[in-house]
Amino acid sequence: MQTSDLLQSSLTELAGWIARKEVSPVELTQSVIRRIEAVNPHINAFLTVIADAALEAARQAEAEILKGNYRGALHGIPYGAKDLLCTMGIHTTCGAKILQDNISGMDATVVEKMRAAGAILVGKTHLHEFAFGVTNHNTHFGPARNPWDVERITGGSSGGSAAAVAAGCVPMALGSDTGGSIRIPAALCGLVGFKPTYGRVSKFGVYPLADSMDHIGPLTRTTADAAAVLQAVSGVDPQDATTADRPVEDFTAALEGDLRGLCIGLPHHLETEPIEPEIKVAVISAVKVFEEMGAVVQPVKITGIDRAAAMALLHLQAEAGSVLAPYYNAHADKMDPKVKERLDEAHQIKAVDFLEAARYRQKVVRRLTEAFEKVDLLLTPATAICACKITADTVLIQGKDVPVGAAVTRYSRIYNFTGQPALVLPCGLNAQGLPVAVQLVGRAWEEALVLKAAHLYQQHGFTIAGWPTVG
Repeated sequence: MQTSDLLQSSLTELAGWIARKEVSPVELTQSVIRRIEAVNPHINAFLTVIADAALEAARQAEAEILKGNYRGALHGIPYGAKDLLCTMGIHTTCGAKILQDNISGMDATVVEKMRAAGAILVGKTHLHEFAFGVTNHNTHFGPARNPWDVERITGGSSGGSAAAVAAGCVPMALGSDTGGSIRIPAALCGLVGFKPTYGRVSKFGVYPLADSMDHIGPLTRTTADAAAVLQAVSGVDPQDATTADRPVEDFTAALEGDLRGLCIGLPHHLETEPIEPEIKVAVISAVKVFEEMGAVVQPVKITGIDRAAAMALLHLQAEAGSVLAPYYNAHADKMDPKVKERLDEAHQIKAVDFLEAARYRQKVVRRLTEAFEKVDLLLTPATAICACKITADTVLIQGKDVPVGAAVTRYSRIYNFTGQPALVLPCGLNAQGLPVAVQLVGRAWEEALVLKAAHLYQQHGFTIAGWPTVG
């Protein structure tokens, strides 16, 4: 099989070939390593590559499969892990200069689960320092660069994971999401990015940013791929008290069926917020597709949560200020200036303001719970903009200068506040050839329905045509 076919294929396609012994895990891993060597200097997606260990794992996977011991869809498939997931004997830097020599003495639970599923770790992916940013512009290790245009942001903080998958370096990667950090880079790089329900996936062995808002999830090329990864990493973990003791559904089997009678809500505030016109057109087009598939799409009014984004940010900053205090107190002078500035602000937050944000959080959860009594899913833009230039601090939207951070987190941060499952998926390219994406949000623990709707949307023919030309 041609190397280009391997690199541009989905996880699901690769899994079928490996299961039928048409493709070797060693062949695939060798192709991936060559691709990383060729492309990473252009996109800066990986901070650490473990080629020798990956090839040894691939040889073991191949031997197991040849003996008939095939473990499932991830067996023999290479992946990248965001560099705040602990990996035994491998650097875990959190994108921080002060941790550049840090080598983990343990594996995160999700890394253990990926290994148990037979997946092959090939390296640790780039991120915003301590995951505290949304552009993946890192002053210590340089910016991660968008494979669709290397002068533009990947989004963050899981920007390296997104760049790696979008550029064909790996078919899947793991990221973390505290305010959109899986979904934003997935949207800007033309991928599927899924933040599952809070408590669905263990965070044990993951460096935290804001524990009550942190989520772990996949970045992949298709929804079916995301379902396969989520299947592998989900479940209760005795080492993480925030995980829920709930059965793990067969997310892959749940993809089949149709959407007849499904009710999708369009939040009313989308009509008034500044958003790039092409993204608004994409949302309208997505509505038409879902209606063609039999879903009912209707406006849904969610009142009383106008301050949700601001309160979520305040809550996140307060938690981050506490979590990162040891590094801030000892090494503030060695931090990225903008990350330090955010932590400076965090240490000025008053207890009364934090408690107000916590109460407001309960209000937002109630309001969204009420909305989901009327609809099955919400459909929103993924971001208010497509990928902007790396050098940009603000973007012009409908005549207004908007900070980049606000533009990319507008539709994501609220669902870290509530903990509901949220998935972004590509729906085309804008006039500049940059990916455009929409977001689907579901009730807590209804990942299967979110995945099903997104999968059927993609099966309807709505996947990005084309391939980044980087490298």
